[in-house]
Amino acid sequence: MNREDLFMAIGEIDGDLVSCVKSRHSHQNSFTWRQFALAAACVALITGAILSFALPAADGRTWLWGLLGQQEKGSADSLELLKDKAPYLEHVIIYDGAYYVCLDMSDTEKLKQRNLPHEIREQDLLGSAVHASTDDGRPVKLYAYMPDQQAVYIAELEGKYTFAVFCNRIRENLLLYDTAQELFEIYGIHSAGDIECVEVGKKKLTSTDEIEKFYNVLCSAQAMGNDEWNTVVFGGLSEKENNDLCITLAETAQKISITSKRGMKANNIDYYPTINYIEWAINYYRLKGKIV
Repeated sequence: MNREDLFMAIGEIDGDLVSCVKSRHSHQNSFTWRQFALAAACVALITGAILSFALPAADGRTWLWGLLGQQEKGSADSLELLKDKAPYLEHVIIYDGAYYVCLDMSDTEKLKQRNLPHEIREQDLLGSAVHASTDDGRPVKLYAYMPDQQAVYIAELEGKYTFAVFCNRIRENLLLYDTAQELFEIYGIHSAGDIECVEVGKKKLTSTDEIEKFYNVLCSAQAMGNDEWNTVVFGGLSEKENNDLCITLAETAQKISITSKRGMKANNIDYYPTINYIEWAINYYRLKGKIV
């Protein structure tokens, strides 16, 4: 795994980071809107403007934007800087065609956001261990944390336990995608009845009707990979139109968090209400109706 592969893995893990950056086979213009939004936010920060102008929904992502510029120039220490800023990225695990990232067990706030306990006991390990490896080739044992889900495992690495959380599929072809149903099933959600609540921006959906509407709209959406998303949304736009759309998406993006009835939590899903799209991991969904 090189630096670009690692950036690609970041999508699902934390609001401090961008959800998807360049894979080694993506086209240079595939991330035009992200690069512009990054630049806009950096300019806002430098000039003393309000940071929320550029990315109100992206929390502390701006530091990575400068890092991406270094990465494009071949900076040798980009990966180390990335890990300095996000210590829970110290270990990236490759398992079952996906990237998993180890959480920092001392960061109780991040664990709370995921509905995960701050301590792992031996009795929490379910079933027999399966063998995987980190991105730098070190062996790791993975144990099931909860049956019927692939979003969270318990990783045993160098004698210590930590949670390994699903980030993204490993994909060379960015035209490929997961359907919404496939992503829901990663979290053990097989129907709307398996969902406890959905948070869309500041709105919380808890009624059966609201949750069922959200689930059905997302599952019936047109799914697409990163390359198709860029072609459909940004193809044919002038430079000014492209830039204006980038700013609009950055300003209006809302976070979605889904909690299953068993407490499994899917965070850091982005909703773009102005164009009615959802971004989840490295997948995009053009909605056929409103989710709220």
